[in-house]
Amino acid sequence: RLPVHWAALRTFWRAGLRAWCLMIKHLVEACAELALMTFTGETIVGENGVTRLLRMPDEFSVESSCDGELYPSVMRGIEAVGKVWIPALVGLYHPHVRTEQIPASKNVNKGLWVWSSESPVDPKNVVVLYFVHGGGYCFFDGFTSHLGLAVNIIETMQAKLRGEGWKDVVVVGYIIEYSLAPEKILPTPLEELVKGYKFLLTQERFLVKSDRIVLGGDSAGGGLQLGLLKCLAGNLFCKDLPRPACCLALGPFVDFGPSAARKAFDTSGDFVTDVMLWHCATPLYGRPSHPGERMDTVNHPLESDSYVQKAGKFDDEEWVRVREMAPDHRMEKHPLFSVVYGDVSPEAFGNVPILVQAGSVEALYDDIARFADNARESVCFEVYENMFHVFPIFSRVVPLGQTAIDRWAGFASKALRGQKMPLGEAYVISTDMVESP
Repeated sequence: RLPVHWAALRTFWRAGLRAWCLMIKHLVEACAELALMTFTGETIVGENGVTRLLRMPDEFSVESSCDGELYPSVMRGIEAVGKVWIPALVGLYHPHVRTEQIPASKNVNKGLWVWSSESPVDPKNVVVLYFVHGGGYCFFDGFTSHLGLAVNIIETMQAKLRGEGWKDVVVVGYIIEYSLAPEKILPTPLEELVKGYKFLLTQERFLVKSDRIVLGGDSAGGGLQLGLLKCLAGNLFCKDLPRPACCLALGPFVDFGPSAARKAFDTSGDFVTDVMLWHCATPLYGRPSHPGERMDTVNHPLESDSYVQKAGKFDDEEWVRVREMAPDHRMEKHPLFSVVYGDVSPEAFGNVPILVQAGSVEALYDDIARFADNARESVCFEVYENMFHVFPIFSRVVPLGQTAIDRWAGFASKALRGQKMPLGEAYVISTDMVESP
């Protein structure tokens, strides 16, 4: 029986007639373009289909139009439908996957254990992937939206470790549900990630020490994981916690500046569009920018504004102290939110080895490359030719996506074994070669 969830359908249609008319128009045009490519004999590869079909309508990114304000409702509709279909598809492709939900408590947000094993798990012989999902800081729960990506990483890493002699080891994923904007603003998600890390070190379900914890995240999740490393190194929201083995950041969001400025990005080779990136500024102040508004100027929202006060924790002394680390109250330049700013030395990240991966045509490439260059002593940087934002999510139709995940597993394996890490190295990776520029 096909999964049906009427609440999901109601959310889907709530976006309104104009929004879905624009979406349908876009899909018809994208399919026509792909059909023309086929008719003219042009080879269609997976990335062609993904980037054309998943883009938001161009009308959403017209600066002078209010159509962009339809975007959040469309995303919530897509998310609602995904919550129905994605778990079913993951179960179909990964029959040995098991999940176990962790209820929220005073000390930690709701979470999800994920592992893949036909036999019982020895809780003393595990590696934990602490995974933080992307979604522009505003969308998705990670439990369903990123379950497929997390499972692929888990199974690939597990096979890699077992193939290198780590007998019967099981890689267990821990996906945390962090607070989203506009209901909550930064640094609340970072505080919650720190609490999640503390939980991993003290829980008794899977006994794990810090040197067997691997951080991982995509897009906004990658940016948050880099911010988490800075929190651990600076004893922010914590005190003297041991460091994880390594961090894997896929297409991390590292600079809020261009989004706050409503800059026009180069989205020609990506499914990510301007409106999606402009909306990413929402967790700075508790609302998205409006057409023509720039949040990177002295006219940015004030901490005293009602929506900022409502979304913040201004009665929490440490929360306020961390938020006030922003230079001149410019939240887009906060060194924990936009990790490209401030100290990017190895010590700033707790000397934890970091792998950063990016697609050469993704809209965030320039920001990510700038971060990787500034922080070269802290990271290994991999650029995948002609790849778009978070391409490994689509590894079933984009072969380089699986290559990237395989290399994630190799990097993590080296870190877990205490081997020399390729920090300071940069690689260009295509379908038939890996080279150092």
